[in-house]
Amino acid sequence: MLLGPALGCAQPSPEKTIIVKNGFDMGKHRETIVVLLKELGTEESDFQGLMVKDTETGEYSFTQLVDQDGNGVVDALIFQASVPPLSEKKYELIKVKNTSISPDTLVAAFSRFVPERIDDYAWENDRVAFRTYGPEAERLAKEKLPGGTLSSGIDCWLKKVSYPVINKWYKLGEEGISYHTDHGEGLDNYHVGSSRGCGGIGIRKGDNLYVSDNFTAYKTMETGPLRTVFELEYAPWKAGKMMVKEKKRISLDLGSNLSKIEVQFAPPYPEEIVAGLAIPGKEGKGGVVSVDEKTGWFSFWSEHYDSELGIGIVVDPKYVSGYTEYRVPKVEKSHVFVHLRLINGKVIYYTGFGWKKNSRFSTRKVWEEYLREFALVLSFPAEIKISNP
Repeated sequence: MLLGPALGCAQPSPEKTIIVKNGFDMGKHRETIVVLLKELGTEESDFQGLMVKDTETGEYSFTQLVDQDGNGVVDALIFQASVPPLSEKKYELIKVKNTSISPDTLVAAFSRFVPERIDDYAWENDRVAFRTYGPEAERLAKEKLPGGTLSSGIDCWLKKVSYPVINKWYKLGEEGISYHTDHGEGLDNYHVGSSRGCGGIGIRKGDNLYVSDNFTAYKTMETGPLRTVFELEYAPWKAGKMMVKEKKRISLDLGSNLSKIEVQFAPPYPEEIVAGLAIPGKEGKGGVVSVDEKTGWFSFWSEHYDSELGIGIVVDPKYVSGYTEYRVPKVEKSHVFVHLRLINGKVIYYTGFGWKKNSRFSTRKVWEEYLREFALVLSFPAEIKISNP
């Protein structure tokens, strides 16, 4: 839990009490709770500097004000709650001072555009880190110049530590110290190339996979500490005879191994898309594919250099129309494709990874159980009730 400062003996009075009820027979650990400000019944300015107090343990943790619908107006407050199975807990909203944060020092969810590394966009939390690539990297690649990357796939940065590494690793790169080598915190040895990497999308027609080029524009919406959110836009791209226009909103919560990806298409909408989990190597061999379409999780686990790595997708089954295990003797072409139908031109799914050296996922079985529980918790969200203290 992301704890706030000790408040001493003179503790302020609570503003509101929030009761979080878990009606599911599985415990909820650090689930992000969303409370609309209009449900709290006071002005937005009254929510600056709020923390939540667990009335059972007396611990304080951060809240975050967020813009849920992306219209530029803050409309919700989020915090994280841990509630045992079939039970409820009370949290008090309390106004405190000196809750400022820094992404370089605090364990937090965080994202930013990275102009010093051409034009990456990178995001991370206490468990995982990712990046994808922008228009300048595309230009360099198409002109066959150094530093270019042509890919709309998702790259994984494998962390061993809970504190932020994005800024540090990019700075080391500027100083000539490669983050492709493990200096004790982890490394980037995941090769995305032209593949979909960890959950990138495309449209399949027969054996042909159509994908966008790099993102053309970005918008950073939230930078933590509990949730980071940003949007990526892409130039129209061709899938057979169809022109496709997409925009992604990506978010990552503290404590989660999976990013939430919301893809919105402009009409005319494709009937379905695929989200891909790349199978590495020139022959497309090896690794273990595990799937539970009914619950909505998909996994690929394999050896990864001197360790092992699991990549996965979790999605509400209403979007799922099947999956394909596609293996061919061509580098960066083999994938597990999850076929996703669109609803009103939109699809929402979660994607991420678990690295054995991170210590949380010692075996494939542990990774698959994480995906299964993640899917089940999504199906049974916590209920909240707000009352005056």
